[in-house]
Amino acid sequence: MLRSWLLAMLLVATPAVARAEGKAPPPRQPSTTGPAVDGVALALVPSKRRFVEGLAIEGQLLSLELHIKNVGKRRRVITLSDAPVNPDLDFTDGKGARYTPTFLPPPMPRPGGPRRRKHTLAPGQWLGIGAVETFSGFTRAGQKGRWYPMLPAGRYRVRARAVSVDGVKGKLNSDRPRIEVQRADVPVNGLRLALRARRPVVRPGKPTQLAIVFSNTGKRPLTLDLARGRLELEVRGSSVSYGRADHRPAPRDLRPVIRRGGRLRFTLPFPGIVGERAFELGGRGWYWLLLSFKSPADASARPWSGEVRSRPLWIEAR
Repeated sequence: MLRSWLLAMLLVATPAVARAEGKAPPPRQPSTTGPAVDGVALALVPSKRRFVEGLAIEGQLLSLELHIKNVGKRRRVITLSDAPVNPDLDFTDGKGARYTPTFLPPPMPRPGGPRRRKHTLAPGQWLGIGAVETFSGFTRAGQKGRWYPMLPAGRYRVRARAVSVDGVKGKLNSDRPRIEVQRADVPVNGLRLALRARRPVVRPGKPTQLAIVFSNTGKRPLTLDLARGRLELEVRGSSVSYGRADHRPAPRDLRPVIRRGGRLRFTLPFPGIVGERAFELGGRGWYWLLLSFKSPADASARPWSGEVRSRPLWIEAR
């Protein structure tokens, strides 16, 4: 048990932001492109290659830049506007499952319409045509009703499809660069955190039990400072209530010691009453749960310190 812990239920949706500038390509030009169409090829350049599951992807600065290359033998005149670039994007994992990003409505267009500029490309020259910079989440092909704030752990190929460029006859498909989403439950300073559900389905009046498990993966015993540590549960879904709860156990439970290879486990109802707050799900559908524990450093007592996360957990309300 623990003395002071915080449960926060949040529904977060970040608008999609895209830009189109016609700016020069980065110092290191793309090494691959998609198939050429009308003498022009498209390349997709991720700003990062590795991410952590469970953290909102917009908070990890994913930007997918779009660049075109004149692969023909003559000069090309390309016209770009400052309107947002909205390519069709898909993320395909190693098993062939395809995820599509979701977006909120784009911002209002500028009065008078977008500005347009002409660019002349010599043979072999690159031109940046824009970027997609944030996503509000993902859906998986063939899976109804489930929305992912972040891609599940795995390796993905990313592709932009059916991109139209003024001055090119036909639509362009990009190459398929790789990104990796790493598991969130990587041990930190010898401590791993897990979140499990006794039943993955909840019904009105029949909550499930969530099991919170701390595991010692190191070579020495670990002391947890539960009085100063913060345990936070984040819940996202179609309709979620928001609240915080404090729980104060007996003092003997404040500094448990987890032996090497051992575990510390306790449960709480979900949805239900925790402390003096009632947590309720607002409707049917899928709910996404993520647990984190953060404990500040204490030089005098030297307990475990750091921040550790569980893997995301899905629960269905029927």
